[in-house]
Amino acid sequence: MARKIRKDITVGGLEKKLGVAPGTIKNPDGRDARSDKKLETLQKEAAKKTAAKKVTPAKAKATKKTVKPTPITPDQKTASLRKVKSNPKATTKMAKKVSAVIKKTIKK
Repeated sequence: MARKIRKDITVGGLEKKLGVAPGTIKNPDGRDARSDKKLETLQKEAAKKTAAKKVTPAKAKATKKTVKPTPITPDQKTASLRKVKSNPKATTKMAKKVSAVIKKTIKK
């Protein structure tokens, strides 16, 4: 089993150890990494860049979607209250919350 590469090795030392040409190891932005830069620093920069990529598209998608509540018909109102009241685990607080939400949507 081969030994693991330590994180405190420099890029120049790693390129020599692996036997690759100088300039093979790149920064996350695509430029050649300096030979005195440590491997740990490159890994941290790469992690930051991938984390930044994952966060920004999710925020953009979440802010674009807006859903308008549709008005509830009287039939839907009675059916939802009936469903909550018939549930053996439903509490009276839950029934009151459902009726309050229904009242809010009807007013709009």
